[in-house]
Amino acid sequence: MSDEERGQPVLALAREPETDPGEQDPYLLGWALPALTGLGVFLIYLRTLAPSVVGGDTGELVTIAYKLGVAHPPGYPLFTMLAKLCTFIPFGTIAWRVNLLSALCDSAAAVIILLAVRRWTRNEWAGLLAAGLFAFSPLVWRYAAIAEVFALNNLIVALMLYSAIRYAEGHERKYAYLTAFFFGLGMSNHHTSLFFGLPIMFWILIAGRRELWTFRELLISAGCFFVGLLPYVYLPLADTRMMAVSWGNTSTLNGFFTHVLRREYGTLQLGAHRLEAPGNFFRGLDAYFSAAPENVFYVGIVLALVGLSHHLYRKVNTSLTTATVVSFCLYLIAFNALSNLPFSEPLYLQVQTRFWQQPNILICVWAGVGFGSLAAWVPRWKWHRVPIAGIVFALVLAEVAVDFRAADQHLNTSAQDFARELLRPLPPNSIFWSREDLVTFTARYLQLCEGYRSDVRVIDRETLRIPWAKRLMNFNYPEVTIPGTVYGRSRVGGYDAKQLFDANVEHFKMFANRWEAGANIDWSWDEDYSMWPFGMTSWIVSKHVSIDPYVYLRESESALPQLDVAMLARYPNGSWENEMLKYYWEARLNRADYLIDYGIAHENDRYLLEAGAAGLADSVERAHLREPWVFKRLGLAYSKLAIYDPVYRVKMKDAWSRYLELGPSPDDPDLTEIRNAVSN
Repeated sequence: MSDEERGQPVLALAREPETDPGEQDPYLLGWALPALTGLGVFLIYLRTLAPSVVGGDTGELVTIAYKLGVAHPPGYPLFTMLAKLCTFIPFGTIAWRVNLLSALCDSAAAVIILLAVRRWTRNEWAGLLAAGLFAFSPLVWRYAAIAEVFALNNLIVALMLYSAIRYAEGHERKYAYLTAFFFGLGMSNHHTSLFFGLPIMFWILIAGRRELWTFRELLISAGCFFVGLLPYVYLPLADTRMMAVSWGNTSTLNGFFTHVLRREYGTLQLGAHRLEAPGNFFRGLDAYFSAAPENVFYVGIVLALVGLSHHLYRKVNTSLTTATVVSFCLYLIAFNALSNLPFSEPLYLQVQTRFWQQPNILICVWAGVGFGSLAAWVPRWKWHRVPIAGIVFALVLAEVAVDFRAADQHLNTSAQDFARELLRPLPPNSIFWSREDLVTFTARYLQLCEGYRSDVRVIDRETLRIPWAKRLMNFNYPEVTIPGTVYGRSRVGGYDAKQLFDANVEHFKMFANRWEAGANIDWSWDEDYSMWPFGMTSWIVSKHVSIDPYVYLRESESALPQLDVAMLARYPNGSWENEMLKYYWEARLNRADYLIDYGIAHENDRYLLEAGAAGLADSVERAHLREPWVFKRLGLAYSKLAIYDPVYRVKMKDAWSRYLELGPSPDDPDLTEIRNAVSN
């Protein structure tokens, strides 16, 4: 079909480049610039690559890839298969090998962004700037150094954008087919690809309606999309392996669609949570736009606005530019409308920021377009590209220098150390009823990938609430008794914690971490069992069994976690490392508090009270605690110890004075007594 028959191509040059005599072509570096860019980005990523797992989903994703199981919904089959290939690398930890996949994907994404912007602007330096702003964005860089699905998602989004730009140049059908294929491939990795791929495909069908709106062409495009979805075939095949770390029952039709559509979470939602309050949508948008300037090195926002204004207001490549703007807006609107994680928790906010990378790709592309628009006005002389290239290199290197320290993960073994300290003190062949991704995923990684403490049965008690869990438990842990269909007495075939403990207490020592709180708490165990703090877990002890408190005192002391507190304290609130630090101090505070309670209940046992008071005092000094309750409990311990040594009365007054300074609750029933004790 000729240009006259179908109209001019959608993508037109803002200003045709001119080549002076003896000057190199606008594509003077050909494939050398993209190749060198990809290599340079990859080497920097490699230098900052995490040596093992970090918090979040990385432990699960690495373990699933290594064992060829099924990851949490929607299963991430494309990532799992690619990650499995990386596990065959003959050096490094299993996690490091899968971390390498993220570095490769984001490096490749940077190259594709360079090529896309170069095609759009006919300026290789504009492409390099867009690639650099993307690659060394603190948000992108953070996830390029660890095993997560977002780097692969970035690569697929970049490929969709590149193929759309190529289609805009000449309406070649093969690029429409490629875009449809990449759209399907993106959906086989992450559902957020829907919000980008849908408007891009819609734009292609509108822009190419003369050649694409036939039954044959639509059928081919749809076929390419479904070919991209083929990685989902992996899920039912992997389910037949019945791995203990797998999710769901994807070998059945209903189980497959339940998993792929994330029905257990709420389709297209982040988690099984209720919105904490109206306005979550607007808080999400505000958080995104507040962080966007930093994530594109500030100058990226200015250049993006220049690029958009030039193309939209001056009617240059308006159709393609409008399509990218619609994609950007649709993504942010749909994502924040469906996002249901509470913003009041810094950790949940950090989880949400991971999904900002996709719209940030478009800002980086627009920034490259804006730089290309400005560069087109530079007077043309023999060396006019030298200052342009110098500006680009200066900006990219400055971004690397500014963000390097925060992005560098090459010494971060905190999650591996955390999991090791979590499992280390547990007795052989015990059961650990785990809860929370940080705990379950890191512990399972260490067991199944690194072979550490594989004798401990790590069973996620949250998944026991889902019917498919019993099937996997019975297959992998036949010696463990699951007394019903699902955990939760309110459901058909449900059981409570007491029934679960009763069914296994005679055969195993059992441990748990952070028992449910709030509306989900299950107190059925409280009459017959007690939970003794033990390391970063609680030892589930039958009240019908006598435990020597002095043996417990010694064993619980050796079970306390040994972590690099100074290193963990460097990480901000909301990071996984900060959560590990909380676990560390909780373990020490809970043990000390329990010893005080136990000592008071047993005739003010001096040794137990002194051990508890020493634990609280050590935590106060090292963690610089300011929580009023800690000083109240410390003063209580000293008040009981004063019967043995009068010096403790002075310490009691100091602790309770600090309690009063920090502002105790006016409803505290002990407040009058404490004030009298301090004043006397």
